[in-house]
Amino acid sequence: MDCNINRREFMGTAAGAAAGMVLPEAVTAAGIGRRDIRLGVIGTGNRGQHLLRVMLGHKGLQVPAVCDIIPGKAKHTAGFVAKAVGKPS
Repeated sequence: MDCNINRREFMGTAAGAAAGMVLPEAVTAAGIGRRDIRLGVIGTGNRGQHLLRVMLGHKGLQVPAVCDIIPGKAKHTAGFVAKAVGKPS
């Protein structure tokens, strides 16, 4: 595997990544293209719950469905999603 990268390639990649993180927030703050995000979660183990908690910090997120092979995990996750968005579980 070739891991050689020059400064110009590094800076271009870093700038693209930074723009990808900042631009959506700037566009949303300006009210351009504002849409709610609907997220379905498949797999509600430790990693799935962690990612979901992070996403629940964003305004406009809706979680209409959660799914897990273990019904108790799915029910637990659905409950904390409902609590986080202020809906009865």
